[in-house]
Amino acid sequence: MSEKVYPEASISGVCTASSTILSLSVAFLGLWAFASSSPDTPWGPHDHLVVILAFSSFILLGVTPLIATAPRLNERSRGSMDWARRVFALGLLLDFSWIAWAVYRSF
Repeated sequence: MSEKVYPEASISGVCTASSTILSLSVAFLGLWAFASSSPDTPWGPHDHLVVILAFSSFILLGVTPLIATAPRLNERSRGSMDWARRVFALGLLLDFSWIAWAVYRSF
């Protein structure tokens, strides 16, 4: 049984996707946190939940390129790329969840 070989651009693809989503998410967090609330209104527990989810997704999306570009033992080693895809998927899931929660709580 042959091992699965990843395409040559899979590492750069996951790194680029992760950094793009991370930068757009940081911009959305800045827009949501500073433009949607008035200065007189204190943050509530729902706002803190959004920030905790956002920072968790930022950590996962930020560490994805580090995992994807980690040195491998040989050319056929899939370990780091498999982990990078899993971390990226989890970061993306957390990213969508905090954005959906922030938009839902804004209305």
